[in-house]
This record gives sequence, structure tokens and C-alpha cells, in this order.
Amino acid sequence: MGYIDWLEEKEENIKSNHVLLYHGTSVKNIKNIIKEGQLVPQGGTGAKPMELLWGDYDEKDYYGYLFFSDLYYRAMDYSILSGDHCWDETYSNILIVLALEIHEDKLLPDLHDAKDTGTWQESLEACNQVCVKGSINREDISYLLFVDMENGEIVGIANTDDWEAPFMNVVKNKKLK
Repeated sequence: MGYIDWLEEKEENIKSNHVLLYHGTSVKNIKNIIKEGQLVPQGGTGAKPMELLWGDYDEKDYYGYLFFSDLYYRAMDYSILSGDHCWDETYSNILIVLALEIHEDKLLPDLHDAKDTGTWQESLEACNQVCVKGSINREDISYLLFVDMENGEIVGIANTDDWEAPFMNVVKNKKLK
């Protein structure tokens, strides 16, 4: 079974009243998430919508929010845009995408790309993105995807308790190619 088949099977078996969503992050941030026990909004230091990077929006409007997609490759795009530059050559351009099961009561429409929608469901339909105000507990992270930035291919999967060795093996294998 390939990684995509594995993901599709996972999507069919999520908890009741939860939604499987993805969030791009960096090696540095995943270490903090595991140490602190939660994914915390970074106050504007993480990935930003393109318009914010171009200066068309006020960064303060995004403080306190975390952004998620129902598409792992969209979360990968935000890993690339992250101010932390998680595509560092040290890690052979392998990105980390968190797969989370988030209770639907926490979900809000995306603040930027779906600001005119009324519900999180409409937001996912309109732009494949939603947001959450505040933190997300580590327990909501189902697994980590390791994605090759060069081609968008999932090259590994691990859980939060044992991710560093599998991640470094993926990096090592890519460097050997």
C-alpha cells in the first residue's frame, strides 16, 4: 500500500465530529510542539498569505490563529512560505506536514481566502482552508508526513512519539540519491 492509499484509508477512519486537516511546519517547530505539548499560533512569524507578504493586509489580523488545509500539498506550500524556511538544505528539502484530527467546533472560515463564507464547511469548499483561534493540543496530531519539496511526493510517515529517526532516514536516503 502506498502513502496516498494509506492517507485515504486514514481519512475514512477519523473520530466522530472531527475533520482531518493538514498544517505545514518546520523541524524546529515540531520539536517545540512536542516539547510544549501544543501547536501554538506564532503571532505572525509563521507562514503568511501571499497578500500579507506583499503588504496588502495587516499582520495583526492574523495573530492568534492557526491555519489548516484539507489538502496536504497546500499545507506543504505554507511550509515553504514559512518564515522559518523549513526547506533548509540541511534536511534535503524535506518538509514536515502535520495531519491533525480537529474537532469541528473549533473550526472557523479562513480569515483571508474565505472571509465572505459563513461556515468552515463553505471555507473548505471555497479554498480548501480553515483556521482555529488559539492552540491545538499535541494529542490532536495523528501523524507527520515527510514531503519532498521538489516533487510534492510523500516520502515518509511517522507519529509524534517517534519521528526524528524516521525523518533523518528519509533525509539520509534523499542525500544518497
